[in-house]
Amino acid sequence: MHPLGIAYGLGAAFLVLGLFAIVGWLLLAVSGVDDAGTVAVVVGAPLGAVAGGWVAGRTAVRSIFHGGLTGVLYAAGITFLSILDGSPATALTFGGFIAGGVLLGGFGGWLAERRRLSRNTASS
Repeated sequence: MHPLGIAYGLGAAFLVLGLFAIVGWLLLAVSGVDDAGTVAVVVGAPLGAVAGGWVAGRTAVRSIFHGGLTGVLYAAGITFLSILDGSPATALTFGGFIAGGVLLGGFGGWLAERRRLSRNTASS
């Protein structure tokens, strides 16, 4: 287990979500989209899970596992924050979101593993 890699991955995931939400919100608001902030966060959340999984996967030997674990922690954090904010979503919706976090984080970890393997193969 590589806790520091997971922490870096969580930081990167929330950073990507925040940056995409701000930039996406600005672009969507200028173009006249209704509820631009929500649209930007809904699109930025999966991107954050993949980015967090990739960062965690780059720092660990078991990239897919660490990417998936980062994805589930990231999705659980967002779920917790949305419950505190009074989200009307059902438990099934939250469960689906957390399962999606595992899959997207694991995908990011797989991308990191794939890049590491191709780099090691090319140098040998």
